[in-house]
Formats: sequence, structure tokens, C-alpha cells
Amino acid sequence: MNLTKIAFTYRKSVFMVLFLLLVNGVFAYLTLPAQENPTITIREATVTTSYPGMSPERIEQLITRALEKEIRKIPEVEKLRSTSVTGQSVIHIEIYDRYFNLDNIWQDLRNKVSQVQANLPEGTQTSFVNDSFGDVSVVTLALTADGFSLGEMLLSPKKGEFMGNIAPADKKAMYLGFVMLPQGIGWTLEGKLGPWLYDVYASKDLLAKEYLQQLGMAADKVSKIKNGEAFDILVDFTGQSAQTMTDTLYQANNIAMTWYIIATVGAISGVGIYLYGKWVYRLQAQVLPHQQASRAMSQAT
Repeated sequence: MNLTKIAFTYRKSVFMVLFLLLVNGVFAYLTLPAQENPTITIREATVTTSYPGMSPERIEQLITRALEKEIRKIPEVEKLRSTSVTGQSVIHIEIYDRYFNLDNIWQDLRNKVSQVQANLPEGTQTSFVNDSFGDVSVVTLALTADGFSLGEMLLSPKKGEFMGNIAPADKKAMYLGFVMLPQGIGWTLEGKLGPWLYDVYASKDLLAKEYLQQLGMAADKVSKIKNGEAFDILVDFTGQSAQTMTDTLYQANNIAMTWYIIATVGAISGVGIYLYGKWVYRLQAQVLPHQQASRAMSQAT
């Protein structure tokens, strides 16, 4: 399947899909909630019970099963999994995602565990309920390509292959060189524009210094604050939490302007590419008849 050919054949459909994706992206950016330090609800707890020296089989039969039987009576519990080893039982409890008031659920869990405690074998240590427990999963993805160097992978081998296929035999080097020109311009401008936009509209350190002056801190004292320390000083100065001060700074300053400018640059680039494509098609339409006529005259002679 030649995706490039399909894209050129059904240009209107491709543009419509891209337009819908763009609208969906803008809508998601404007509506999705976002926090710098989001609160993550962990719906998992563990119950750890120890009996030094007891074999795993007896731990399973006398302790783990008794606790599981009682814990399963809690209607909010979605899943249980347990591990029984020598001298210790560990039970993982997971709660359904639809529940958010977990304090009452964990208290119910403690009550159930306490009820079972009296029926456990003599010598069993008091069960420990840890409701601050949470598994954090980290996924690392690596992409490899046999036969390509790191530089070739970074520079998009399919793009180079495409340009090599459409370029005239005596101009392949020129085509492959010019195809990298927009990328080089983009990287150069991004290296200048990105940091400048961040400093002007979204640097928490600079915004914190300005806010400290508004709160009455002397300008000479603010100027002596080291880079990277202004926000922490602001938090101490106001007595507010870091999240509260972050929201205050971002609400008081138009940080969204950064993304508006970037989106505008992207939109202008897209329109420019479209107009360039129209110009190339028009140029080809003008040149092609002359080329065909010249080819016909050459064949005739």
C-alpha cells in the first residue's frame, strides 16, 4: 500500500481528517483539566500480618484465607491478591474506580481486619493496614531499525528514500540536501523562539519575582534572588501551598499566549505548504506541455 499515493489521490479527505484532528486538539487543550502537581487517587491498600517461623502453607490456611473471607464482604472491593511466605501474609486490596471517598472504605477495612484478629492463631502479630500504598508502573519504549544508523533514524529514512525515488538521477544529492532545509530552519528558529516565549510568558521563576514585588518585597532584594529559587521564596513569603501559588501565577498571567503563538506559526506553516503545493502544480501544468512537445520533436528527428 502506497500511503503517499493514497494521500495525494484523496487530498480533500486527508485535509478534512487533519482539520478534524486539529479542532479536536484545540478543544481538548481548552477543556481538559491540567495541574502541575496533580493529585493521584490510589485505590489500593495492603494488609500485612506476621507470624514468625510459620510455614507458607499454614500462613495461607490459617491467616490469609481468614482475612480474605472477611475482606471480601466489603462491597467496594474489586480485586484481592495475596502472597503467603514463611512468617508473613500480604494481601493487596483494590477498590473500584467509581469510588473516591476512600477514607470510609479504609476504615471499614480496618474494622474487618480487627474482627478477624481475635480468631487468628495465638502468637499472630497485629495486622498492619497500609492505605498509602500504591504501585507505580514505568514503561520504557525503545525503537530500533536494523540497517540504519542513529543519524539515519533521526533524519527519517522514509523521507530520504522518497526524495531519492522522485529525484532525477543526476540531481539526487541536490534534492536530498534541499529537503533538509526546512528542518534546519525550523530547528534554528525553535531554538530561539521557544526559550524566548517561555521567559516572557511562562517562566515560573520570573513570574514569582514579579509577584514578590507586587506583594511589597523590595526590588533590590528581589534582584538578588538566585535563578530557580524565586518560587520557593514566594511560597514561604505567602504561606500558601506550591500548587496554590502555581495556580495564582498562571491565572494572573497569560501563559496560554505561548501556545497561541506556536499554533499560529504552525497554521502559517501549513497554509504556506498548501500554497506552495498549489504553485508547484500550476508550474508543472505550464511546463509539462513544453516538455512533451520537446520530447515529441526529439523523437521525430
